[in-house]
Amino acid sequence: MLYLAQLLHDSSHLVRCKCLELIGALGSPDHSVAADAGQSESSTSTLLVLGDFSRYPDGRVRTAAFQSMVCLFA
Repeated sequence: MLYLAQLLHDSSHLVRCKCLELIGALGSPDHSVAADAGQSESSTSTLLVLGDFSRYPDGRVRTAAFQSMVCLFA
C-alpha cells in the first residue's frame, strides 16, 4: 500500500485513478495507507485517503475515489 500512496501524487490522472481503484479493491476500511511517501510511519485510514480524493478538482479522479469507496463496502 505504501507504493500506491506514493503513486497518488503522480501528475497523471490515469495513474491516480488506477491507484484509487487498487486501494478500493485491495484495501479495507480499517486498513491504513501511508499519508506521505517520505514518511512511512505516519498513516491514515483508507476512507480518509479516498475522502480527500473525492474533493479533488479533476472529475475523473473524484469518480475513481467514489467508486473505490463503493468497492470497499461491496
